[in-house]
Amino acid sequence: MGLTKDGADYPKRWMLRKSGLKMALTLIWESQKHSKEITMVNEHKNVGVPIVTPTDRLEIPSNVNKQVVSCLWIYIIVLSVVSILSSACVYAEGYYELIEGNGVEVCEVYEKNLNSFKPNVPMTCGRKVNKDIEGLDKPHWTRPDAEITPSGKALYAFYRMFGELLWERDANPVYYYLVTKWPEWQGNPEQMKQARQQYDVDRQARSGLKPILSEFDIDNDGKIEPVYFEKPCGSVYGSLLAVLTPDYKGIDRTKTELVMPHPPLNRKGREVFRPLFPGERSNLYDEKYGYRPIEDSVHKVHYDVFFYKGETYFDQWWRAHQDFKGKSDIKAGRLRVYKARPEGTVRICSYRFNLKK
Repeated sequence: MGLTKDGADYPKRWMLRKSGLKMALTLIWESQKHSKEITMVNEHKNVGVPIVTPTDRLEIPSNVNKQVVSCLWIYIIVLSVVSILSSACVYAEGYYELIEGNGVEVCEVYEKNLNSFKPNVPMTCGRKVNKDIEGLDKPHWTRPDAEITPSGKALYAFYRMFGELLWERDANPVYYYLVTKWPEWQGNPEQMKQARQQYDVDRQARSGLKPILSEFDIDNDGKIEPVYFEKPCGSVYGSLLAVLTPDYKGIDRTKTELVMPHPPLNRKGREVFRPLFPGERSNLYDEKYGYRPIEDSVHKVHYDVFFYKGETYFDQWWRAHQDFKGKSDIKAGRLRVYKARPEGTVRICSYRFNLKK
C-alpha cells in the first residue's frame, strides 16, 4: 500500500501500472536483444539444449522469446487500456461538501481549508491546514527525548495504559481470534482470554508505531492538558487520542471520553459480527461464512486536531464502518468535526467527499 501526500493509505495505482509497464518494456528489450545471440549447444553431450552463457543473465531461446514478447505486448495493451479508463476515476479531483453546519463559521472555513488542497481521495490519516487561511493552526506534536515524559514515566507506559483502555472499550475481540474458529465464537471467558492474549501480542508487535505528545486546551476549559496521540499512518490501525493527567502519571479517563465520541463496541456474544452486504468486497472466509467482524475504532477510525481562532476542534473519519453498508469510505464516509467542553462533546460539522465529474 502506498501513501498519498496527505497520508491516506490508498494504493498508488498509477505508480504500480507505471512500474509494470517499465518492467514489461525492459523484458521485451532484453529478450529481443538476446534473441539475436547464437544459442549455444553442449557439444560434449551432443544434445540441442541451450545452456547458460557465462554472463549474469539467463539466455532465453529464440522460439520462447516470441511467446514471451507476444504475452508482454498483450499485457501492455490491456494494462494501458485499463489505466486510461480508470485513471480519471482514481485521480479525478475531489472536494469536500459541507452537509451539516452551514452558516457556522468554523465549518465553512474548514471546508475551504480542506478543498484548498484539491484532494483526489479523502484525507484519511490526518487533515492538513492551510496556513494562508487566517485563524487555522495545528498542535505541535513531539516525541519526548529518550521517550521519557515530564513525570519521569516512560512513554511506553502510556502505550500500555491506552491499550488497556482500548481493549475494555473498543477492541473487537474476534480480530484477535483464529478465523477458522469464528463459527464457534460465543464470547465466553476462555475465548476472550485467548483473544486478549493475541491482542497483547499485537500491541507489543506494533509498539514501534510510536505515539506522540502535545500540550493544549483540548476541552476548551481554559486549562492546558497533556494530550497523547497514536497516529500510525500507513498501517492498518486507527488514529486515536487520549488525555493524560496533569502530572503525566496516568490517563484521564473522563477527559479521554470527550475525545472519543464514537460509542463503545458491543461485545456480547456474536454481536461482534455483521452480515455481508450485497456487492461488498470480501475475503475468502467472509464469503464462506457470510459475515465479518464489525469494524472497530482500533483499526478503522482516524481522529485529528486543529485550532480555529484560539479554540480547539477535532475531527473524525472512519475508513470503514458497518453503517457504510459495504460501500467504500469515498462513497459513504463522512468527515465530522467536534468540539469538546467539560460538560460534553458536540458535533458541529459534517462533510461528504465527492469526486468531480
